[in-house]
Amino acid sequence: MGTVLVIFASKSNKAVYDRVVSRLKELNAPFELRICSAHKSPGKLDEILNGSKPSAIIAGAGMAAHLAGAIAARTMTPVIGVPCSDNFNGLDALLSTLQMPPGIPVLSVGIDAAEEAADAAALIAKGWKKVSVLVKSPYAERSADMLKRLNVQYELSYILQDDCINIRFVSIAGAGKVGKPNGLTINCPVKENTSAKDALKLASIKNGIWVSLNRADNAAVAAAEIVGNNKALADYRKEIAAAVINADKEESKK
Repeated sequence: MGTVLVIFASKSNKAVYDRVVSRLKELNAPFELRICSAHKSPGKLDEILNGSKPSAIIAGAGMAAHLAGAIAARTMTPVIGVPCSDNFNGLDALLSTLQMPPGIPVLSVGIDAAEEAADAAALIAKGWKKVSVLVKSPYAERSADMLKRLNVQYELSYILQDDCINIRFVSIAGAGKVGKPNGLTINCPVKENTSAKDALKLASIKNGIWVSLNRADNAAVAAAEIVGNNKALADYRKEIAAAVINADKEESKK
């Protein structure tokens, strides 16, 4: 089992990260705990990430909660985000952690769901080579297309598989009703034509790890990160970075 790097933004989150550490100890999962802010000590964050090669990273923060996303932008190691409750009962932190752009996923747990993060990190650290996409959703094709692009072995299934990384699509209305899965499952909440009220339904998440709304592609990218050693993923990250750089060049000439 590989090492889990645990990074929290502030000592004010101690009540949450103490539970992460306690569960990792219960699971006999080796870990390193660090305190580092994406905003207040970004140089230190780079130093920590450059000096570590973990199997998974747990990153927790409250309010703006940019830590997990900042880490995901700097690495292809799977990042599990823990949104910590503060203002708005943690809804702000949940959305900041969960709603990542295409190609840069964070596997978010529910608000203050420390044990869920530790369980997922320990599972990821065991190593996985196959992916199973549940096909009871039109979003399955999007995940499959991205897995093909990233040269990740996958199968289509109607049930969760214990020996695979599962990608499952869950109606946003039922996000809080999802039970604790067997094995490793990436949940993708789905709903077209959403409103701000739908965000409150995401706040009911209790179990599992989740990618952002309708981002079947990000579920596949997260699975590829877990599988690891993926040159195609590195090339994809360069491609999406180049698109932003090219857009800047075009617009800066105006």
